[in-house]
Amino acid sequence: MRNISLQCALETRIVELKRDGANEGLPWSAESERDFWRFIESRARLKEPRLVLMDNGNLRAIWENDAHERVAVEFRGGNGVYFVFVARTDGPAMAYLFGEESVSNIGEKIKANGLDGLLE
Repeated sequence: MRNISLQCALETRIVELKRDGANEGLPWSAESERDFWRFIESRARLKEPRLVLMDNGNLRAIWENDAHERVAVEFRGGNGVYFVFVARTDGPAMAYLFGEESVSNIGEKIKANGLDGLLE
Protein backbone atom coordinates (compact mmCIF):
# COMPACT_ATOMS: atom_id res chain seq x y z
CA MET A 1 0.00 0.00 0.00
CA ARG A 2 1.46 3.30 -1.06
CA ASN A 3 -1.53 5.53 -0.32
CA ILE A 4 -0.47 7.67 2.64
CA SER A 5 -3.93 9.19 3.17
CA LEU A 6 -5.48 5.70 3.33
CA GLN A 7 -2.83 4.56 5.79
CA CYS A 8 -3.49 7.61 7.98
CA ALA A 9 -7.26 7.02 7.84
CA LEU A 10 -6.81 3.36 8.85
CA GLU A 11 -4.39 4.25 11.65
CA THR A 12 -6.88 6.82 12.95
CA ARG A 13 -9.70 4.27 12.83
CA ILE A 14 -7.60 1.70 14.71
CA VAL A 15 -6.86 4.26 17.45
CA GLU A 16 -10.62 4.92 17.71
CA LEU A 17 -11.40 1.19 17.87
CA LYS A 18 -8.78 0.62 20.57
CA ARG A 19 -10.16 3.50 22.64
CA ASP A 20 -13.82 2.52 22.19
CA GLY A 21 -13.04 -1.16 22.79
CA ALA A 22 -11.18 -0.35 26.00
CA ASN A 23 -14.11 1.78 27.18
CA GLU A 24 -16.44 -1.18 26.54
CA GLY A 25 -14.11 -3.71 28.15
CA LEU A 26 -13.34 -5.50 24.87
CA PRO A 27 -10.01 -7.23 24.32
CA TRP A 28 -7.57 -6.13 21.60
CA SER A 29 -5.65 -8.66 19.51
CA ALA A 30 -2.25 -7.30 18.51
CA GLU A 31 -1.83 -10.39 16.31
CA SER A 32 -5.04 -9.54 14.46
CA GLU A 33 -3.79 -6.00 13.92
CA ARG A 34 -0.43 -7.28 12.61
CA ASP A 35 -2.19 -9.59 10.14
CA PHE A 36 -4.49 -6.75 9.06
CA TRP A 37 -1.52 -4.52 8.24
CA ARG A 38 0.23 -7.40 6.50
CA PHE A 39 -2.77 -7.82 4.21
CA ILE A 40 -3.19 -4.06 3.64
CA GLU A 41 0.48 -3.63 2.77
CA SER A 42 0.30 -6.50 0.27
CA ARG A 43 -2.21 -4.60 -1.88
CA ALA A 44 -0.96 -2.17 -4.52
CA ARG A 45 -4.37 -0.45 -4.72
CA LEU A 46 -7.03 -0.48 -2.07
CA LYS A 47 -10.28 1.26 -1.17
CA GLU A 48 -10.78 2.11 2.47
CA PRO A 49 -12.67 -0.70 4.20
CA ARG A 50 -15.18 -0.35 6.96
CA LEU A 51 -13.19 -1.53 9.97
CA VAL A 52 -14.87 -3.18 12.98
CA LEU A 53 -13.59 -4.49 16.31
CA MET A 54 -15.13 -7.87 17.03
CA ASP A 55 -16.10 -8.96 20.55
CA ASN A 56 -13.13 -11.35 20.59
CA GLY A 57 -10.63 -8.52 19.91
CA ASN A 58 -10.11 -9.27 16.23
CA LEU A 59 -10.35 -6.74 13.42
CA ARG A 60 -12.81 -7.26 10.59
CA ALA A 61 -12.44 -5.33 7.33
CA ILE A 62 -15.49 -5.00 5.07
CA TRP A 63 -15.69 -3.81 1.48
CA GLU A 64 -19.15 -3.48 -0.09
CA ASN A 65 -20.61 -1.97 -3.25
CA ASP A 66 -24.02 -0.51 -4.10
CA ALA A 67 -25.15 -3.90 -5.47
CA HIS A 68 -24.64 -5.37 -1.95
CA GLU A 69 -21.71 -7.51 -3.02
CA ARG A 70 -19.36 -7.83 -0.08
CA VAL A 71 -15.97 -9.04 1.04
CA ALA A 72 -15.57 -9.33 4.81
CA VAL A 73 -12.29 -10.56 6.30
CA GLU A 74 -11.75 -11.16 10.01
CA PHE A 75 -8.08 -11.24 10.91
CA ARG A 76 -7.63 -13.92 13.59
CA GLY A 77 -3.89 -13.61 14.17
CA GLY A 78 -1.43 -16.39 13.47
CA ASN A 79 -1.76 -15.76 9.69
CA GLY A 80 -5.41 -16.90 9.68
CA VAL A 81 -8.59 -15.22 8.53
CA TYR A 82 -12.28 -15.98 8.41
CA PHE A 83 -13.96 -14.65 5.28
CA VAL A 84 -17.44 -14.06 3.91
CA PHE A 85 -18.02 -13.23 0.24
CA VAL A 86 -21.38 -12.16 -1.14
CA ALA A 87 -21.56 -11.87 -4.94
CA ARG A 88 -24.17 -11.43 -7.63
CA THR A 89 -24.97 -14.40 -9.80
CA ASP A 90 -26.79 -14.32 -13.13
CA GLY A 91 -30.05 -12.65 -12.22
CA PRO A 92 -31.21 -11.32 -8.86
CA ALA A 93 -29.79 -14.14 -6.71
CA MET A 94 -26.73 -13.73 -4.52
CA ALA A 95 -24.04 -16.32 -3.90
CA TYR A 96 -22.49 -16.71 -0.46
CA LEU A 97 -19.08 -18.19 0.26
CA PHE A 98 -17.44 -18.35 3.66
CA GLY A 99 -14.57 -20.15 5.27
CA GLU A 100 -11.04 -19.93 6.59
CA GLU A 101 -7.87 -18.99 4.73
CA SER A 102 -4.39 -17.69 5.40
CA VAL A 103 -3.55 -14.01 5.22
CA SER A 104 -1.05 -14.78 2.47
CA ASN A 105 -3.71 -16.55 0.32
CA ILE A 106 -6.87 -14.51 0.94
CA GLY A 107 -6.06 -12.03 -1.84
CA GLU A 108 -5.96 -14.84 -4.40
CA LYS A 109 -9.22 -16.28 -3.04
CA ILE A 110 -10.88 -12.86 -3.44
CA LYS A 111 -9.57 -12.55 -7.00
CA ALA A 112 -10.58 -16.12 -7.92
CA ASN A 113 -14.16 -15.31 -6.91
CA GLY A 114 -14.26 -12.19 -9.08
CA LEU A 115 -14.46 -9.78 -6.15
CA ASP A 116 -11.08 -8.07 -6.46
CA GLY A 117 -12.79 -4.96 -7.83
CA LEU A 118 -14.53 -4.37 -4.50
CA LEU A 119 -11.18 -3.76 -2.85
CA GLU A 120 -9.70 -1.48 -5.54
